[in-house]
Amino acid sequence: MVDADRALFACETGKIVNGDGVLLAAARFLKSQNKLTGDRVVATSMSNLGLERVLARENIALPALLLAIAMFSKKWLRSGNVLGGEQSGHIIFSRGQPCR
Repeated sequence: MVDADRALFACETGKIVNGDGVLLAAARFLKSQNKLTGDRVVATSMSNLGLERVLARENIALPALLLAIAMFSKKWLRSGNVLGGEQSGHIIFSRGQPCR
């Protein structure tokens, strides 16, 4: 059995890149393509404060953090968000895959 609902990566030196790193990379990419609606990312309360600070320096908003990924679906999609997730690696790209 495979658990494939999380996205974690390793860089070339073997350092693990968790969900916050994935959100940052995806946010930067989407913003560079003018596809990050409202220049905002939604994350859970498990995300690191560092993520919020780096995003802010890049003029990407991180609205009030939600308590759990389960709260995302309705609130987040209604607001037109295109990217959200949590540190554990649950990442949601609403275009083409509006679920985690």
